[in-house]
Amino acid sequence: MDVFRLLVVIAASLVLACSPGAIALQSLGCPSNTVAMTHHAAQHTSSLMLSIDDDTDLASFPGSGTAEDPYVISGIIIAGSDLGISVANTRRHFIIRNCSMSTIQTSVRFSNVTNGVVEACNLTGSTGVAIQLSQNCSVTRNRIVECTYGIQIGYSYQCIVKYNSISRSGFGIVLETASEITVHSNDVFANQRGLYAADTSHDNTFFLNSIGWNGESLLTHDDAYDDGESNQWDNGTVGNEWEDHDGSDDYWIRGDANARDRFPNRLVDDTPPVVTLFPDDIVVEEGGPNVQLQWRGSDRFPREYVILFDLEPCLREPWSGETVTFIVSESVIGEHNVTVMFLDFAYNAGSHSIRVTILPRLFGSGTVLVLHACIMSALSVLGLVVLVKLLGGT
Repeated sequence: MDVFRLLVVIAASLVLACSPGAIALQSLGCPSNTVAMTHHAAQHTSSLMLSIDDDTDLASFPGSGTAEDPYVISGIIIAGSDLGISVANTRRHFIIRNCSMSTIQTSVRFSNVTNGVVEACNLTGSTGVAIQLSQNCSVTRNRIVECTYGIQIGYSYQCIVKYNSISRSGFGIVLETASEITVHSNDVFANQRGLYAADTSHDNTFFLNSIGWNGESLLTHDDAYDDGESNQWDNGTVGNEWEDHDGSDDYWIRGDANARDRFPNRLVDDTPPVVTLFPDDIVVEEGGPNVQLQWRGSDRFPREYVILFDLEPCLREPWSGETVTFIVSESVIGEHNVTVMFLDFAYNAGSHSIRVTILPRLFGSGTVLVLHACIMSALSVLGLVVLVKLLGGT
């Protein structure tokens, strides 16, 4: 074989040897994986509760304590403590806003409080919000998940509970020895019992709430229960949305009060979850570091997510709106599809897929660098081929 042909053979061999396509693909099952549902935590997390015992303690926070300029307690993250934020014996105006708490007992507790607000917080614990011996307090726009009691109000009056999402709890909203409480525009779903007015509660009003899929684990709908007196389940013109409403004129509330919603509507959800965070297609090396993929979905009534690896279901878990992190720790060489599907309680679905390419590990670590080196070597040899050809022609 002359020099020219030898160089051509060497160049072709280098290109073929370095090509990932030269590796035979193997049959694939689900990879070993770890899945975590994580909240996007704020910058500072504490395991210590915050205790405020009077108006003097409130003065250390921004604001002046008036209705126009309330004290603001914001951005606090508490995880693992018995209690989150406890406020007692105050009369000045204050707001607990944009806080996140995952506690053993109560996340936010008011006792003998007037003019307190809990707003836009993420809460998990034995009780999300407990209001006792208080008046003129508000619980608004909070996300409360996996509590024994989502919102519990006792021995209190003239409070407002509005625009909250309460799910996966024992009781969604509970009123005990409470009066003149207005409960409106809340999403109460996937709890053992949705709304409960105890026999000592009276003159409370419920309207514009969306209530459904409660009591499913008990094989019965338990969306609302009223043992109280003179509680109103509409505001005179507008009632609530009920997932199990059969279209009749009245929706009767279970319990001894013989109460009814005179203007009910059926809760209908035809909006699929929206995938708001997703990874790009990736290329990684066989045997390299674990690959962490994250998706976040958004939905009004989140139920569960399903992960599929090459169209094979790998995992199905409850989902409450958290970010889903999928860690691929073992895979075979080749091109794979990873799909995450989010479902809500009406079984609407939203999904997103990416391509994960696993390259062979040719010479230890640094496969990508090796590939580049191979290509450069092949180009060098081809350059020599051209040079030899030119010289041979002179």
